[in-house]
Amino acid sequence: MGFEVYAGFEYEYFVFDETPDSVRAKHYRDLKPMAPGYFGYSVIRNTVHSDFYLETLDLCEKMRFPLEALHEETGPGVLEAAIAVDEGLAAGFLGTHRTADLQAELGLPTDMHPVGVITVGHPLPDRRSGSLKRGWVPPDVFVHWERW
Repeated sequence: MGFEVYAGFEYEYFVFDETPDSVRAKHYRDLKPMAPGYFGYSVIRNTVHSDFYLETLDLCEKMRFPLEALHEETGPGVLEAAIAVDEGLAAGFLGTHRTADLQAELGLPTDMHPVGVITVGHPLPDRRSGSLKRGWVPPDVFVHWERW
């Protein structure tokens, strides 16, 4: 069909002024935000924490997902990163029923119950599906209505 995929994402996340030890000691509650908040789109926060912002921008560039913007949102310690539009950037949701395995893999606390992971990145080269050889199949062949 000749389509090309271009996509960009906006990612909002919290940044806390804590260490791994202080977070655990507080049982992941009452964490101190990096900034007091309510400075949406203000250059003041970017200036106060300029080393952090510059390191984040540099890291994202090295990891091949440059940011178009990085700023504090309206909440305390809430940052917004606008990932630059890129050719072929892909995202996928991976659901899980094995939450304990995902918790262990990601190092999540036991009171966090993930339902999945969203991946964002550059996709592998596309492979044509073997089902294309079969051709189009009408839905009535594989869709069951009200009973099997």
